[in-house]
Amino acid sequence: MSKLFDFSNEGFTNMRYKKGQAIKSEAEGWCFGYSLNWCTRMLKNAAKPKLAQPTSMDAGPLQQKVEMINLDWDGAVAKVVTELGYNCAAPLSRDWNVLPGVVSEAGNGFYIIDIGHHWVGFGVANSKFYYFDANDGLFEFADKGKFSAFVVKDFKSNYKGDSGFETGHKGYKITS
Repeated sequence: MSKLFDFSNEGFTNMRYKKGQAIKSEAEGWCFGYSLNWCTRMLKNAAKPKLAQPTSMDAGPLQQKVEMINLDWDGAVAKVVTELGYNCAAPLSRDWNVLPGVVSEAGNGFYIIDIGHHWVGFGVANSKFYYFDANDGLFEFADKGKFSAFVVKDFKSNYKGDSGFETGHKGYKITS
């Protein structure tokens, strides 16, 4: 495993809108926006993953847009991805400890992953496995077993206590 770059989830919104309700006052980080921005950059730079570092100028608007769309999360995610000029496959719903293995077995591709109240990115390209977390950085693995074990351990130690963690984990494959 090697860490290709450090990262910090800078910025937040409090925009999540649901029809008939006031805007929530709790802050949302930009993890969705950063993860989607990372995936689209990896689609263009898979051979040079350090060039895929997301930016706040791209992530902030993506985060606000997904939070303001008056659809469920699946619909909002698909709409943002499509309007960005990419394709979004129907989400894979799996338990948190199984999803990294499922993605690593699926072959080349990049995914945004909903793990409750946080989003991360997974990817496979050029026989390498990638894990992007806006709260930490980008990790590269040569072995899918080590990739899966690292991600499961990271989820368990950093996110298992989050509200919504135990249910609703989804992986959305992003393609050109």
